[in-house]
Formats: sequence, structure tokens, C-alpha cells
Amino acid sequence: MDTQDDNKKIENSYLDETWTPEGDDDWKPNEGLIWHYTNGHALGNVLGKHELWASSTAFMNDREERQLADKYLVSAKKKHGLELPWELGESGHWAEEHTFYGQSNERFLLSASRNGDSLSMWRGYAGTGSQSFAIGLEPSAELCILDPSTGDKSARDYVARFSPWALDKWWGEDIYPDVSGWFPVVYDQDKSKNLAENAIKYLADALTGHRAFESDIDAGHLYDAAYDTTEKLRNRIKHHGFQDENEVRIVASADTPLLKFRSGRWGMIPYIVLTGVKNMGENKVVQNPYKLPIREIRMSPTPVEDQQSSRRSLEALLKSNGYQDVKVSVSETPFRE
Repeated sequence: MDTQDDNKKIENSYLDETWTPEGDDDWKPNEGLIWHYTNGHALGNVLGKHELWASSTAFMNDREERQLADKYLVSAKKKHGLELPWELGESGHWAEEHTFYGQSNERFLLSASRNGDSLSMWRGYAGTGSQSFAIGLEPSAELCILDPSTGDKSARDYVARFSPWALDKWWGEDIYPDVSGWFPVVYDQDKSKNLAENAIKYLADALTGHRAFESDIDAGHLYDAAYDTTEKLRNRIKHHGFQDENEVRIVASADTPLLKFRSGRWGMIPYIVLTGVKNMGENKVVQNPYKLPIREIRMSPTPVEDQQSSRRSLEALLKSNGYQDVKVSVSETPFRE
């Protein structure tokens, strides 16, 4: 390879390197179960259909979901004086708005807690009017998107008809749609600000290194690098008022025709269905559901001291749906309505 090619390779590497937020050393996905709180009706669907629902971020109970990170990023950007380069031309303003002031792309969240017996979670997410449950999930196991339709109406056939060039990306390289692994939410304000400043500093250093070769900057390449960096924080930072939830989450991206809709407090809520993975590394979209990585089900606090009948019923439900090895436990929180 000649010197010009060497320089081109080094130049591109500045914007190709992946930035990863630091500060998550207190939790690893192989350290214990995570807990998804739900009611009895939803539990029946989870076990019977092998489904977990990831809902649109636009309908979360946190009004600033995904927006709080943008505030920190904009503040850090002003502090460090980062400016998008002139090479972006007329698209510069558009890139500025979409990179540092929020993205409109649909994102879907599946949330769980690191605390498997939290009274605030029992009351806030599972309900206390009847028996509710915390589903203990193996966080190192993968989940994928279940195609809600079959035959001529399947997502694969839809893409084949209207965007055949995208098939390799959808079902080959798994570029889009996508499902992340589980990762913890950051609540601490100082840590959130530091993460935003580190992200901006990374982008500034990448641009400085890129410009050292005095070559044109590809607008799409730059935008992808900036967006990928800031998006990591957009899904991770959450208001400190929610810190009792001890949340870990999966973030998924998808579009029609993989979406489904359900009625909620704020209108018709888009969601996607996640299911288990039969083989690790399988495509992000599958046609058939598979068992979820459930390891334990915990029953909620109840004024009834003897819960043997409820336990036996739950064990029978688990066995009938192929989850006979799942442990059943009872909350130790002494709560009584």
C-alpha cells in the first residue's frame, strides 16, 4: 500500500472508531438476574406466547425520555466550542438539529430493574389490586424482534417488494432493525454531564485528527459518527428522580411493518414484540417465537400468609408453557394494603 493509501486509512479511522460511555463498572450483564415487573394478565401472554413488549420512547412516563441527554450534549458542545465543519454545506443546520437536539427515529424500550423485590416497583409497574409478578431474566441472553405477520404480509416480503436492496441489511448483516443488549441507566447528574462532555471531546478530537490531513470530510460519514456517539447517551441518561427504579434496559429500533399498537393512557402506543433466540447470533428479526430467558418468577407482597395455592397454580402455568425449570419465589416485603 502506498503512502497516500496509508494516510487515507488513518484519516478515516478518526471517524470510524467507536466511542463507548464509561462509568458502568458497577453492573455487568452476567451478575445476577434482572426483573421485569408486570401483572397477571401480562404474565399469561409472556409465558403463553413467549413475548415481551418494547414500547415507543415517546410514550414513557418520563417526559424527558431521550431529551435530557440532548440538554447535556448541547451544554457540553457550547462549552467546548464544537462546530460542525463547513463541508456539510446546506445540510449543516439539519445535521446540527438532528445530532444535538434529538432524533425523531423511532426507538423502543424494554425495561427491567436490578432490584427484584422493590415496593416502589410493585406499586408503580405491577399494581397492588391483585397478585402481580416480577419476571427474573438472564441479562446475558439475547432477544430478537418477532415479525407480527406471516406469508405475503410478512416484514421480509414487504421489504422485498418495496426495497429489495435492503434485504441484506435487514436479514443479512443485521444493520437495521436492531436490538441492543441490556445496559444500565445513568441517573447521577454529574456523571451524566461528564459523559456528555466526554462524547463531545471525542468528536472534537476526531475532527481535529481528520482535518490534519487537509482532505474533504464526507458529510454522511461525519454525521454517522456524530449521531452514533450522541445516540449512546440519548438512550442511557435518565432524570435522577427515577433512580429508585434501578433500571436496566434494552433499546430496539424498527419501523413498519414490524410495529403493533395498543391502547394506553396517552393514546395508541406503538410497540414491537421481542422473543427469545434459539441460536445465539441469529437474525434480529425472526418469524417464530422462542422461549424467553426466564430463570425465576417472584410473586408480589400479599396479606395472605399461605400462598401455596397461588404458587402451585403458577408452577402449573410455567410447566404447561415449557418453563418447568423456572424457580418460583415469594416477595419478602411485608407490605399490606
